[in-house]
Amino acid sequence: MQCRSNFYQYTVCHLNRIQESIRETRSISIIEFSHQGPESLRVGVIVADGVSVSRYADSFESDLVDLLEARHDELNNSLDTWRREIRDVFRNGKFKPTGRGKPASEYLLGAARKDAFPRINSIVDACNYVSLRFVLPISVCDLDRAGADQFMVRLGLPDEEYVFNTTGQTINVEDLIVGCSVSADGSSRPIINAVKDSMGSKTTPESSRIFALLYAPKSDSEERLANATSVFEQLLGACGDSVKTASAVVTPGVSIVLDAASS
Repeated sequence: MQCRSNFYQYTVCHLNRIQESIRETRSISIIEFSHQGPESLRVGVIVADGVSVSRYADSFESDLVDLLEARHDELNNSLDTWRREIRDVFRNGKFKPTGRGKPASEYLLGAARKDAFPRINSIVDACNYVSLRFVLPISVCDLDRAGADQFMVRLGLPDEEYVFNTTGQTINVEDLIVGCSVSADGSSRPIINAVKDSMGSKTTPESSRIFALLYAPKSDSEERLANATSVFEQLLGACGDSVKTASAVVTPGVSIVLDAASS
């Protein structure tokens, strides 16, 4: 693009170049993430750029069929202990992880036993597969809809809530572990949690840049969490021809930078 000396034309040209630069920058997923949640919580963090919500890993369907068959049975003692440990991580302040407040991974267990496992799109389906396989809750969001490149996990504050479905129902997240987008001024806004994610940042047919958060207890969970994070990252990497991903397991008080462009 060539810019002429005319001031108006120069200004338009300069703005176009800025817009092109912004588009190029947004195609590279570099995020900052900070763990400000409870000491008992460990999180897996994934960023993926270039995914398609209609592309699946080659073996996904057969792997899902096998997993659903396995989850028809009751959990063994080890997995059931793990399930209870995850619940305990979410017992903070006023929040109780029971009834409608239980982790979404337990909903998926029930759905699998009733042959009602939900199918949404390749991103959410991969999320639910990993959640069911490793029996841990996972959140996913569309990075562009989230409108941020800085995120954090913390406990929800009094009166914080958001809409979680198309009918406008809200969830109060006080004392619930929440994933937040962080604005340039340092303020944070809850957009995801282990029970219900916000409608405002859920994936759509146009989603191509994804942020995911996996929640696990401290105990001996870090290897299991790392494996779950790795499997989910691999599944996301298969959702397109040139997907770039990055991931990490993060402990309390730690801040990291994830750069999918360097993968």
